[in-house]
Amino acid sequence: MKYNVIRSKRKTVGIYIKSGGNVEVRAPYFVAEKAITAFVNSKSAWIEAKIQEVQEREQTKAQFSLQEGQSICLSGREYCICFAPVAQIQIIEQNIVIPIHMQDNASVHMIDFLKRQIRDILLNRVGMYSQKMGVKFTALKVNGARTRWGSCSRKGSLNFSWRLIFASLEEIDYVVVHELAHILQQNHSKKFWSIVENTLPNYKANRKGLKLLAKNVSFQSWEQ
Repeated sequence: MKYNVIRSKRKTVGIYIKSGGNVEVRAPYFVAEKAITAFVNSKSAWIEAKIQEVQEREQTKAQFSLQEGQSICLSGREYCICFAPVAQIQIIEQNIVIPIHMQDNASVHMIDFLKRQIRDILLNRVGMYSQKMGVKFTALKVNGARTRWGSCSRKGSLNFSWRLIFASLEEIDYVVVHELAHILQQNHSKKFWSIVENTLPNYKANRKGLKLLAKNVSFQSWEQ
């Protein structure tokens, strides 16, 4: 099995599957080549499974596009994609109507629309939960983060990924409460989780749902 070794001051050996299924091994300076080889060989089954997963994900992402009649779920509601001679993307009843002239690159054009949708939802939910929790935030921003649903700065500035639009409202609430809780507690201590649970007793189920959603979203390529 071919792999690339990167040495650093880290304390343990780690295996990472990169784009195209390339294997990268990160190891401390003091670990011998033979030990690295033995470690990689012991993880061969896991590596092969991950390579296949990465390659399948990249192939699916390359083929991703929005099609007429396709269903898409936004904040817990299901909509049908339609193309029509309209001026801008809009929601009409249970349909998301996209201008025909945007059809060839519809997913890219949809991003701005989805950012506006999630921002409106977040402003409402953050406003509601910040009052309920007795906390004040300094700013709310929507970004393009791929691996983090949200973050909170030490100054109380909240950042959320626009991809949260694909989550249910309950899952969105969990991310909102999680980040607001960081204004009170800048860690993941027992006190932090107590704050989250007191606000959302069922938060664990929503956290589990977000993990599944993250995997599904990873197979979509919007910025083509």
